[in-house]
Amino acid sequence: MKHISSADNGLFKELKSALEPKGIKKLGRFIVSGRKVVEEILAQGKLEVDFILAQEEMQLPSSKERFIVLTKPLFQELDIFGTKSPLLALKTPKLSVWNQQDKAVGLEVLCALGEPSNLGALLRSAAAFGASKVVLLKESATPFHPKSVRSASGQLMKVPIATGPSIKDLNGDGVFALDMRGEELSKFKWPKNARLLLGEEGPGVPELNGLKKLKIPMSNDVESLNASIAASIALYSYSSYSKSSASVD
Repeated sequence: MKHISSADNGLFKELKSALEPKGIKKLGRFIVSGRKVVEEILAQGKLEVDFILAQEEMQLPSSKERFIVLTKPLFQELDIFGTKSPLLALKTPKLSVWNQQDKAVGLEVLCALGEPSNLGALLRSAAAFGASKVVLLKESATPFHPKSVRSASGQLMKVPIATGPSIKDLNGDGVFALDMRGEELSKFKWPKNARLLLGEEGPGVPELNGLKKLKIPMSNDVESLNASIAASIALYSYSSYSKSSASVD
């Protein structure tokens, strides 16, 4: 068990940098907070734990090999959501590289969401509605950002995650995107294997050859939906249609 009491400590500086995208990428480490999420990740044993971070006053289990105990002020700098419970410092898992030439299997979600909270919510919905894969395009936030991890709420790696090209370099064949000018989602017959493209917040989806657009009908008083909410509706639509089609077969 290690103790850290100085903000000048090299390991503390590394842990603090693991709260930001650059530090996450450089160090290959990210921080997870929230007692329930921490307990779930430890129980699953799928992610490699570097350290368990705790505050001086916290009660620790008898096995303390991986523990780092920090003074209250230092722990609070890492506990950015104010959970007041132990944190995990995890190694970022290696993500596979997606090849758009491969055929889709199930519903693959191509994601260019740059807001970490939206990305985390998407990962949670992807797990809930049975997406087969989430592909992070170059415009996407990192799924290991603290806000993304928190929004995913324990579902961070439940769906396979891969990295992909820029949204501008995609081939639109077999790809569906949400757009107010598209075919109405409630009447759409989903193919068994498809790709759902989520564009950047703001710029949206570029014009891609072969891209098909789907519309979520809503009140004229509302201009648009939050990206993760719209994605959840589309994921539910695919899941519901797939189940109903399977029951008919």
